[in-house]
Amino acid sequence: MRLTEQAEQFVRDQGLASVPEKTTLVVDLSPPHFAGAAVGGVYPAGPFDPEADTLFYLPSVPDQAPEAQREGFYRSFNNHFNAMIIPHEMFPGHYLQLKVASRNPHLVRSLFESALHSEGWATLCERLALEAGWDDQHPLTWLAHLRKRLENATRAYVSVQVHCHGWDRQRLEEFAVGEGLLAPQFAVNLWHRVIASPFQLTSYFLGNRAFEALYEAERERRGDGFRIRGFSDRILEAGSVPLDELPRLFTEDPLMPQDDSSAASIS
Repeated sequence: MRLTEQAEQFVRDQGLASVPEKTTLVVDLSPPHFAGAAVGGVYPAGPFDPEADTLFYLPSVPDQAPEAQREGFYRSFNNHFNAMIIPHEMFPGHYLQLKVASRNPHLVRSLFESALHSEGWATLCERLALEAGWDDQHPLTWLAHLRKRLENATRAYVSVQVHCHGWDRQRLEEFAVGEGLLAPQFAVNLWHRVIASPFQLTSYFLGNRAFEALYEAERERRGDGFRIRGFSDRILEAGSVPLDELPRLFTEDPLMPQDDSSAASIS
């Protein structure tokens, strides 16, 4: 909870995005009925009760798990990884994204969030926060970010290999550990996710590529007039639009000041 509060204040202080005054957030460990280790995430209230609590479940490992599994878990979810992932999960990532989306006048965008949009934006938020000085730009926190980018690419790659080229579980786990640098138990978890959610696993890599391209293009186009809060607010207020529509948020009305948080209209 401490890191979440720090991230919220950091986003306000650095002007990374506009933040609603009231935070409706409950942070807890993943419940026992969540299968396996490393299962967590953000569970929003949704548009029918925007002020209800948002749940943020932290990944956990059972106390009775083998020592090697627990060591691998805590090595992966170390202090620097935890610091890096908070901008992805909380501010200005998933929590803020979903909180703003719950008030979106387009209910379809609130109810049917695109994984490509959601994970792409949250992954970009890791970079935005670190570039702004989050965690004092500690080299190990940056390294955790780069390691997660490698994991995102690994997720997309093995999902394609399993479903298009017949990779079995053993080959996936060997690649994930040897090339993707995942801990063995996370490679096991990855197999289950590939089988259950093959497209969601590609969304981190593919979605982030789209948001990175938009971010770089807008910084170049705006030059000294680029303002990160204007960029973030326009994306968040537009909600979950198709990725190829994202540039229209900024180019349909090029004279609109970027520090005006009003999103361009996409019907």
